[in-house]
Amino acid sequence: MLNSNLVIISGKVDVVKSKKEQTDKGLTTVSRFRLTHTDYTGRQHRFIIECRGRTADKVSNYQKGTNVIVKAGRIMMDKFTDGNSTQTLVLVYAIAIAEIPAGTDLCFNTVVFSGRLTREPVLQTVKTSKGDKKVLNITLCYNDLNGVPHFVAVDVWNKLAESSNSAKKGSMIEVRGSLIYKEWGNNKSQTLINANELDFVSAPINA
Repeated sequence: MLNSNLVIISGKVDVVKSKKEQTDKGLTTVSRFRLTHTDYTGRQHRFIIECRGRTADKVSNYQKGTNVIVKAGRIMMDKFTDGNSTQTLVLVYAIAIAEIPAGTDLCFNTVVFSGRLTREPVLQTVKTSKGDKKVLNITLCYNDLNGVPHFVAVDVWNKLAESSNSAKKGSMIEVRGSLIYKEWGNNKSQTLINANELDFVSAPINA
């Protein structure tokens, strides 16, 4: 199945947690950390980044507050333990991480992602600080190389939302936009893609 899955994002490293994991090729380092990304409006977004092997060895030496740019090959779902609670969160799996100088623009945030639509979209009108806006809240699913499904939420807005409302469940869709982090209510949060482009790649398999 065709799948585009790429993230390029910059930000500041939080505390890095590293461990050794046994694989069929021997022990390898696995590093995981929170990346704080500040967008062009000044709003902060927090993402969980994971990497392995040599990249993880390098990251394990990063100090809190280090500026980095991350190139990721996958957006995936995983279990994450924070204190006494375990949650299913969206994880960005990095294939390359580079340290960048202090003072560098940290607004890099580009996502290309494709998957099959999990349900029929419903066009809604929501109230925002800039007035009423149209939005489609959709979920795309793809299977990784082990056949494990991963689900990623996508927000599509305004004219693009209206023109995409005819999408059918099971359609293969590619979106391009940015990764965002939302918080609301009683400690609720979500990592999702804010799409500014959407293409229909193929019809549902059984269409």
